[in-house]
Amino acid sequence: DVQPSFPDLDGYIEKNLGYCPGEICFEGTVWVCCMIAENGCAIDPYVSREAGPEEIKLLVYKFIHQMPAWKPGQVAGRAVKTIVYLPLRF
Repeated sequence: DVQPSFPDLDGYIEKNLGYCPGEICFEGTVWVCCMIAENGCAIDPYVSREAGPEEIKLLVYKFIHQMPAWKPGQVAGRAVKTIVYLPLRF
């Protein structure tokens, strides 16, 4: 079995999250759960209610939906849907 992967995920998050301190008063880590589909697309993101202001949640959903394709997870050599958890630091 192979887990999904995204090259330089930390660098991608840092460069593309689009959060500007001062716009929204929030500091902390938001955990987002999403599915990596067989084609590598990140789909069905979920952020818990305790994640912070609604603006942060909307920013996280937008970020996930705009991500380029991942290398999908595999089972027995076939691509499969896989759940991933990402910590997004603000």
